[in-house]
Formats: sequence, C-alpha cells, structure tokens
Amino acid sequence: MVCTDYFTYNAVFTLMRSCYAPRLKVLTDYLNEHMIEVKQSIESIEENRKTEKKTKLTAAEQKREQELQRKLEKIKENEKRAETVRQNKANIIANKMTPSSGRLGKSRNGTGIDRLRGISSRVPADLSERETN
Repeated sequence: MVCTDYFTYNAVFTLMRSCYAPRLKVLTDYLNEHMIEVKQSIESIEENRKTEKKTKLTAAEQKREQELQRKLEKIKENEKRAETVRQNKANIIANKMTPSSGRLGKSRNGTGIDRLRGISSRVPADLSERETN
C-alpha cells in the first residue's frame, strides 16, 4: 500500500497500530518475562560459580593442612629416631669407657680412658722413666 498523502498515511498507521496493539502488548510482556528469567538464571549461575570456587579453595586449604600434618609427623618420627640413635651412641661410648670389670683404665685391647684422653698406655708418662728402662 502506497500512501502519498500525509493524512492518509497517518490514518493507515493509526489503524495498523490499533490492530496490532494487543499483539504488541502480549509480545512485550513475553519479552519482559523472558528477560527476567534470563537475569535470574545468570544470577544463579554466578552464585553457583562463587560457591564452587569457595568449596575448591576450602578443599585445597584442607589438603595443604593435611600435608603439613603429615610432614610434621614424619619430622617427629625422625627426631625420635635421631634421639634413640644419640642415646645408643652415648650408651656405646659409656660401655667402651667402662670395661666389663667395672674399673676405669686400660682394657685388654687398649681402648680405655687413657686412650680416649690421648695418652697411650704403652708410652711412659715421664721421660725419666724412659731413660731408666
């Protein structure tokens, strides 16, 4: 339809607008509802992402804490082993220093207090004794 006259065009436009007004109203209502639904779905997706991120972070933190606890337990075990080794070494040294007879001094193989002090039991303590022998 070709309208050359302004009044005719205006009349046709108002007629079309009056015919399509109910349809446009329904369409705009539908679009508004759809926009609300889309906004709600976007908000729920964002909320889900936030909660997932929080849960992942807390899980990672718990995993780090568990790993630290395991490492601390291993360190404590190693310290306990080291302490027993130190005690065993001290006991061995104490046993070497005191022979089975219970007296201090020279033992059969020459590993007594004199040897530990750096004084050999074979060398005389005094040079004058050496000259006389």
